[in-house]
Amino acid sequence: MPGQAVFLRAFVLPPWCDAPRLVYAADRKMSDRTFYSVFGATHSDLKRTRGIGAAGIPRPASRNPLIRHPARKGVTKSRVVAPVADEQLTLALSRIPVQAVAQLRGFDIPEEPDVEDDNDVLASVPQLWAQFASDLVQKLGNPRDACSSSYSHLDRPKRERLTNEVMKTRYLGEVFSQVQWVLATKEQWGKSFRLLWPPVGCKASPLSAHYYSMKYYTRWISLMERVSATDAQLIRNEVQILFNELTWAPAAICDRVWDFKTKNRGSDAFAKLPIGVVGGPKIYINHRYRDTIPVLLPIPGSAIDRARVGRGTQHAQREEEEESSDG
Repeated sequence: MPGQAVFLRAFVLPPWCDAPRLVYAADRKMSDRTFYSVFGATHSDLKRTRGIGAAGIPRPASRNPLIRHPARKGVTKSRVVAPVADEQLTLALSRIPVQAVAQLRGFDIPEEPDVEDDNDVLASVPQLWAQFASDLVQKLGNPRDACSSSYSHLDRPKRERLTNEVMKTRYLGEVFSQVQWVLATKEQWGKSFRLLWPPVGCKASPLSAHYYSMKYYTRWISLMERVSATDAQLIRNEVQILFNELTWAPAAICDRVWDFKTKNRGSDAFAKLPIGVVGGPKIYINHRYRDTIPVLLPIPGSAIDRARVGRGTQHAQREEEEESSDG
């Protein structure tokens, strides 16, 4: 603490805190000795008294509540909205022959087993692509600290309704409440695609996290194993065209889709949102959008913000109409 001064370098605004606040640094913490010297109490003592800093401002629970949405355990759930065939997928996919999925038959097996029909490539690939964002966010976990809110403000039903449109915007607050991001190189973006949509023979280890509990991924692996190597590459080329139109994607690693580490190699390159926090899921910003600066929320009152509010109002009205019709 040179000159007995502490430099507060980051500025955080609501709704990410209860009031405008200066913070010490995004990636550094005061030593216990410095903290006690500045505030006259240990950090745990201040948290216990629900005070914030030396001013002792009480934290209003109604403004900044602890919100934790449990991540889905086991296999992800199919999107509750039926996927629409993507017009960009070429009709050439319809000519790719696929080996039929082997299905068990017997008196103790239901007549209509819960097996997706992947025998039609032109129909199945759009379904897998439509499931992509929903599966990813369904597997987005929570901080280990039970006193911290979820990394996403979306509950399970909302995660199951997600479309890939949320991955085509720089407004990351559509999904995240806390996130780490970096502008990806061409190689990093390509690696993310290779891990999330692997070619034949490059599937993740059975011991890895997330991958085999995502429905789109297991169906993709099955599809890749039931077509020829040439046709598999053709299918991947079509999906990669769609993937390259996304604004962001998880910074996936070999053993998990979501990486939260802050101390591993290269972590310092990741910027944090909101400013001043430490940790969060890591994502890549598409190198094709190098001029894109991601933010959590649009500027209040902007055209984008009004559009978001309008979409929310229309969605609420539709839900009310559905409820009234059901009643």
